[in-house]
Amino acid sequence: MQERQEVIDRFNAADKNDDGKLTREEAQEGMPKVAKSWSRIDEDNKGYITLDQLLSVMRLKD
Repeated sequence: MQERQEVIDRFNAADKNDDGKLTREEAQEGMPKVAKSWSRIDEDNKGYITLDQLLSVMRLKD
C-alpha cells in the first residue's frame, strides 16, 4: 500500500491546478514515466487522466 500512497502523493503534487486531472504537460513535469505511457493511460484521448485511471492501469486500485 505504500506504493499506492506514493502514486497518489505524486499525482496530487503534479496536478498543479488541483482539478483532479493530470494533463500531459503536468505529467511531463511531475510524473515523466506517466507521460511516456500517456497513450496507454489516456485510452479515450480526453487529454487528461484521473488518479483513478492511473491507479487502475498500475493495478493499485483498491
